[in-house]
Amino acid sequence: MGERLVQFSSGNFATDRTFLPDIQRQLAETQSLVATRQARHTERYGEPMSGTNVWMEQRNAEIRSMQLEIVALEAQPADSTAAVPGAGVLGRTGYQDAASTSDIKGASRS
Repeated sequence: MGERLVQFSSGNFATDRTFLPDIQRQLAETQSLVATRQARHTERYGEPMSGTNVWMEQRNAEIRSMQLEIVALEAQPADSTAAVPGAGVLGRTGYQDAASTSDIKGASRS
């Protein structure tokens, strides 16, 4: 897989719609990993891993970032090559806080 993020001098990252299938695949793989780990944790301890577990917090942040990135890319026309903030940017607290008021299916964050 090619590099999907471009770092700008400001320290921000960006990607474009051409990498949407890769990002969707990565999201599915991460969600599958979480499900597998949760099942193993439940088997071992009799309950799911807490959302405050450090590993879970990090995976949930990654998942949320990829979901926001996918929503932003899917909102663009199919032939668009415009860059959008990448997962490293979308995962930052300010982006997540702003997006928490919108529908993850793509509603506007205004």
